[in-house]
Amino acid sequence: AKGQMGTLKGYTVLFNLDGIKTLDLTAIKEQLNNKISPQRGVKIKSIFINYKGKAIELTRDEIIKRNYKKLEDLVK
Repeated sequence: AKGQMGTLKGYTVLFNLDGIKTLDLTAIKEQLNNKISPQRGVKIKSIFINYKGKAIELTRDEIIKRNYKKLEDLVK
């Protein structure tokens, strides 16, 4: 996916999780923490997550600060 972004200065990633019956929030948070930090994933500006007819946007700043309230509310 990185190669497809070419010379873009920033981009948004979209995840459609409708195919997953039960989300493992811990695993999702761990992956986000691994991919986006102050040093990693600097071109990712935000991530949209679609799940069961609802969608949220997590900004880079929210992920770095580990503010996952919107993600947790998505699966309620």
